[in-house]
Amino acid sequence: NNDIIINNSKFFNKNFSINNSKFLIKNSIIYNLKNSININNSSNYIFNNCLFNNCNSVFLNNNNNGNFINNIFYKNKEAIIINNKGSLKLYNNLFIKNEVAINKKDSSILYIINNTFDINNNNIINNYSNNITSKNNIYSNNKLKFNNNINNYYCLSNVDSLKGYYNIFDNPIYINSLNFNYNLNKNSPGIRS
Repeated sequence: NNDIIINNSKFFNKNFSINNSKFLIKNSIIYNLKNSININNSSNYIFNNCLFNNCNSVFLNNNNNGNFINNIFYKNKEAIIINNKGSLKLYNNLFIKNEVAINKKDSSILYIINNTFDINNNNIINNYSNNITSKNNIYSNNKLKFNNNINNYYCLSNVDSLKGYYNIFDNPIYINSLNFNYNLNKNSPGIRS
């Protein structure tokens, strides 16, 4: 039942759980966690500019008004598992080489905006796709097909033909994704789209 601020920290091979709190975790590295990062009964929380690497998952249970902004999810089992009651916003994140990027198990509202999903085994698993807003995202080189029940707007994919409006089916042409430069090259079809 606290307000928590964690800044410029490293969590390695630890258990990580936050309950009944409002928190901000920023500029931190979270890696090699064998158990899930458990966030329970919390609201108005923010993960900002963090690296999640080689973790089991971030498990969100019964939370409200969460935000993941400018984070990198790299080589995790399930990057985010959602079982919430309110809304969750994912803005400007990179999801790279995860087994599952997002596993949504509830009917809460999910906003996925300005994210890049590259080389994941599965982007999104869910049963409540009508509560997902997917806008201005890039889905590239992912192994399994995208959930075609989700409406996408102004998104780009080089593997799936996305359901929705104003989507582009083409190669995003990153500057150098092998060296983690996911900025778009000047000749990318995603520029100003």
